[in-house]
Amino acid sequence: MTSRIYIIDTSSLIELNKHNPMDVYKTPWQKMDSLVKNGKLFAPREVLDEIIRFDDTLAGWAKKHPSMFIDPTKEQIEIVREPVHELTQSS
Repeated sequence: MTSRIYIIDTSSLIELNKHNPMDVYKTPWQKMDSLVKNGKLFAPREVLDEIIRFDDTLAGWAKKHPSMFIDPTKEQIEIVREPVHELTQSS
C-alpha cells in the first residue's frame, strides 16, 4: 500500500476556513493537524507568505505548522521556469 501525501494551495486553505471556521467545525481542522503532524500535508512556502499577509485565524493556524511549508527544490524551479520563460519570450 502506498502512503498518500497531499499538497495544498492558498485558495484551498482559505476556502476551507471560510466554509468550515476553526472555532465552529473542529473536526476538519483536527484532521488537517493530524496530516501535518504525520508528514502527509505540505504546501509551498509561498502559501505561508500569502496567508500571513492577513492577521486572522488562518494565519495563526499556519504559523503553528511551520513544517508544512516547504521550499521548492532546484528541479521544481527549473520545471516551472521553462514554460514561464517560453511565455515571456513569445510576448
